[in-house]
Amino acid sequence: TQHVAGLGGHGDGRGRLVMTQNMARNGDLYIWANGAAAAPDEFTLSGAGAAVARTGAGEADTTSLGVGLYAAKVTFGAASALLTQPVIPTPTLNSEDSNLRTQVVSAAVRVKTSVATQARVGIFDGQSTTWSSYHSGGGGNETLTVVHTIHASADRLDLILTVDAAG
Repeated sequence: TQHVAGLGGHGDGRGRLVMTQNMARNGDLYIWANGAAAAPDEFTLSGAGAAVARTGAGEADTTSLGVGLYAAKVTFGAASALLTQPVIPTPTLNSEDSNLRTQVVSAAVRVKTSVATQARVGIFDGQSTTWSSYHSGGGGNETLTVVHTIHASADRLDLILTVDAAG
């Protein structure tokens, strides 16, 4: 039950430039302070039985998606596996970033899987979630893109990668 994903990004993944650049922190999946078998920094893994592993150069699994040195291999357990990043957490969106409400944001995630309707990416703002289409399951790298209009009452902005099926 495997799925490999990587986010596009530049630099060390710590900077955030709103509206003109990648807002995801550690979007290149370069930083894994808790080890190669824990979620990469700035991300949380959830879902019953879900697992994550770092892949890429120097790792047991050398799979690379051509977007930085590493990718995250997310494995479905007994329920959907979610790798989530709070791009803008609740207190921040309620104060300094409140001008983002009603704005359009997008995310693109590089994904590889051999199972159709297994993996997709979403953006959640506390009020609604917009999902990309699922990966085709053709076994190759695909860039999944989602475009989301932030709700006028949004209280957060989360990037979600979900693996919804075993395979």
